[in-house]
Amino acid sequence: RNSLLKRQIKRCLGSSHHIPADCTPFVEAVNEAYHEFDADRSMLERSLELSSQELLQANSDMRAVLQAFPDLFFWVDENDAITDYRAGDSSDLYPAPGELVGKKIHAIPVPAVREKFKQAVGRVRETRRPASIEYSLAAAAGEVFYEARLLPLPGNKIIVIVRNITDRRLTEKALEYRLELEMLIATLSTRFINVSSDEMDGAVSDALWVIGKFAEVDRSYIFQFSADGIHMDNSHEWCPESVKPAIARLQHLRRSDYAWFLKQIEDLRVVHVPRVADLPPEADVFKKELQGQGIQSLVCVPMALGGVVIGFIGFDSVHRAKAWEEDIIALLRIVGDIFANAIERKRAEVALRKSQDMLRQSQKMEAVGRLAGGIAHDFNNLMTAVLGFSRMIVERTNDEQIRADAEEVVSAGERATKLTAQLLAFSRKQLREMKRIDLNRIVSEMERLLQRTLGEDINLITVLADDLGAVEANAGNMEQIVMNLALNGRDAMREGGDLTIATEKVLVGDRDERLLLGLKPGPYVVLSVKDEGCGMTAEVREHAFEPFFTTKPEGRGTGLGLPTVYAIVQQCGGAVDLVVRPGGGTEVRVYLPLIDAPADAPAESLADELTGGTETVLLAEDEDAVRRLAARFLSRLGYKVLEARNGFDALDLCKHHHGPIHLVVTDVVMPRMGGLALTEELSALRRDAKILYVTGFSETTAFNHTKGALVRQVLFKPYSQEALAKRVRQILDGADLEAKES
Repeated sequence: RNSLLKRQIKRCLGSSHHIPADCTPFVEAVNEAYHEFDADRSMLERSLELSSQELLQANSDMRAVLQAFPDLFFWVDENDAITDYRAGDSSDLYPAPGELVGKKIHAIPVPAVREKFKQAVGRVRETRRPASIEYSLAAAAGEVFYEARLLPLPGNKIIVIVRNITDRRLTEKALEYRLELEMLIATLSTRFINVSSDEMDGAVSDALWVIGKFAEVDRSYIFQFSADGIHMDNSHEWCPESVKPAIARLQHLRRSDYAWFLKQIEDLRVVHVPRVADLPPEADVFKKELQGQGIQSLVCVPMALGGVVIGFIGFDSVHRAKAWEEDIIALLRIVGDIFANAIERKRAEVALRKSQDMLRQSQKMEAVGRLAGGIAHDFNNLMTAVLGFSRMIVERTNDEQIRADAEEVVSAGERATKLTAQLLAFSRKQLREMKRIDLNRIVSEMERLLQRTLGEDINLITVLADDLGAVEANAGNMEQIVMNLALNGRDAMREGGDLTIATEKVLVGDRDERLLLGLKPGPYVVLSVKDEGCGMTAEVREHAFEPFFTTKPEGRGTGLGLPTVYAIVQQCGGAVDLVVRPGGGTEVRVYLPLIDAPADAPAESLADELTGGTETVLLAEDEDAVRRLAARFLSRLGYKVLEARNGFDALDLCKHHHGPIHLVVTDVVMPRMGGLALTEELSALRRDAKILYVTGFSETTAFNHTKGALVRQVLFKPYSQEALAKRVRQILDGADLEAKES
């Protein structure tokens, strides 16, 4: 058997050397021992061979695992030198191995990153526990974020695992942004639930600041469409100090100038313009306006209520062009809805407050009106007699001094009569015939009178709309409105100035702010009188329509001008609006319903000659002086007059008078039996008798139960001899003319 000992003997003594027989046992024993050693060595060699293969395979597997990880691995020795480096699958995001291996942590070129690694390495060596840091580096594609985990190893060594966490950071940032967005929306929604109408403007401005800062814009704003449907106004705006505010010059803009833009807004579409310079040719006007403001980009979202667009909310970018993400546009949509609902609630609250104010005003007017109406009734009876007898003295006396004195009485009485007429007007106790009239004609016919009345310091300007249309009103009342407003405007301009009287035709929509005035949707004619005076304070404006309230010096105003206007317009189904600019003048706008019919032709003037007759007239009047005066007037004109103190006496006269009674002239309010009750009784007894009502005031409700044409049969006190004579003759002759006052 081959053995290690035999091989060694033959190598030393030669292959031909024979081993003695007596040495054979020794050689065999040694050989046996070496044989066991060879077996052990063979097994060891085999084991080493297997271990080496496993180690190589394990090392290969480990490298494959490290290569599969999207991380960077490097080892730091006890001297802070990087001894090994393994970049994972995303090695393009990390430095090349040659840039790191052999260098120390202290040599990292980015100071902030170097300092973080130095502190982390020291912490791991001190505590023998893992540590982690986060840092970022600038890259061509943007900022890249990393997380480094440091793990202690034996021998004071450290393994560092670096992972790119940019995607994670972006996801976290997006989630944080979404959470902030949701919290912002929730905060705004809650804020506008409890805000009062008085705080609404401030809340909207605050909200624009919040969303403007959140969206990192240069300007956030709201535009609201005006009540006339023609204009729009920048009602609210926020911008940082570095951006010039634009709200002051974006008022009363004509919507037709922005047709391209507003067409999209009115179609409930978002207007997103990343680059103003790229706007299409049809948006040229809009483009120039934006460029004039230095705007490079904008996004606007419509604000709508029930599908009706009331305005829009938007963002501007001035410093750079930018495109807004869908999240920001969604924020604008939501905030726009919040604002629209808040605006609607404010309008509702203002409408309620306005209704309450109107109710209180109506109650005040009614209370004062009852008092004024009662006084006016008795006063007009007295003034009828005073003026009538005074005029008779003027006509019949030959004494110049007596005539002059009587004329003074007449003049004072006429002024008192006008004051009484104003009392009756605002107390709504005037009954006037309504006709289809053209306000342009009223203003034109009064222009010369107004110029003389206003004086040389006032420059009267009239701006009358073409094809204005007609309104249903009383011409005398309209003249009174124009004169009252013109005089108020004159008195507000102590140093003189322009007084503008204008007319226009407007359409009040279903959601029009002017509905708050008490108007109904539909077409209206507007009469406006605008001065350049001192304007009104809020306190004066609040009391402007109250009877006897005046800011004029004592003796220069009665406080009945605007209340009279208000009452007349209310009777016509219209409204009065005060547009006040403290220190900048006042504009009074009178709205009257437009009717679908042409204006009536002007009434022909009545002849100056007094025409009498021989007919029989029954005169029923409870005031003795007035009855005697009227009887003398009629008798002098040739009429046969039957006098009665009340309706009951008049009815008795009719029963016992055997001749015809052609006309009954009766006061409306009398003791025992009034004029209306009398005419009802006479309808069976004297069917052919015509009726003329005379009254110091006429309760509208009293005449509502009679024929609609009854107003044409009324003569108002105080009346003149001429007025009585003309009215009697008109009714007897069947003339269809408007009732006139003296």
